[in-house]
Amino acid sequence: MQTSGNISAKLSRSFLVWGAAAILITFTAAGAHRGFPALGGSSPAVVDSPDRLGGVVNALQSGNAEELSRYFDSYVDLTLPDKRVGSYSKSQAKMVLRDFFDTYKVKGFNVQVKGETENPSYCIGTLQTRGGDFRTTLFIRQEGEQTLIKEINLAAR
Repeated sequence: MQTSGNISAKLSRSFLVWGAAAILITFTAAGAHRGFPALGGSSPAVVDSPDRLGGVVNALQSGNAEELSRYFDSYVDLTLPDKRVGSYSKSQAKMVLRDFFDTYKVKGFNVQVKGETENPSYCIGTLQTRGGDFRTTLFIRQEGEQTLIKEINLAAR
C-alpha cells in the first residue's frame, strides 16, 4: 500500500499549498506583502511553449497588465506593497495591477527560481521598477493546456 500512501502524501501537499495560496506572485520594493485576487475577463491564454511560465514572465518583463491578465484564473489573490490585499475578479485584478505598473514604471523582470511541479507551479523573481525592486512570487496551476495564475505577491526589498 505504499503507492496509495504516496498518492495521499501528494494530495495532502497540494491541498496545503492551495489552501494557503493557489498562485502567488511576489514583488518586493519598499515595504509590502502578498496576495492578488484574480481578474475577471476572457478565458486564460494557452501557453505556446513547453515552459508554462513563458508568457507570464514576458508580461511581467514589460509591465503589461492586459497581457498578464490573460493568465488569471477567475479569481486571483493579490498582495501589494501599499497594503492592498484581497481576492479579486479577473477584471478587478487587471485594474489593480495596471495601476501598480503605471505607478512604479516596470523596467524588467528576472526569474530567480522556477518550479514546474505537477501542480501548482511557482516562480520567484525580481521586478525592477523606477520605484525600486520588488520580490515577486507567482503560484500558477495548469488546467489542461491553460496556465492559470492563482496568486500574486509583491513585496518591497
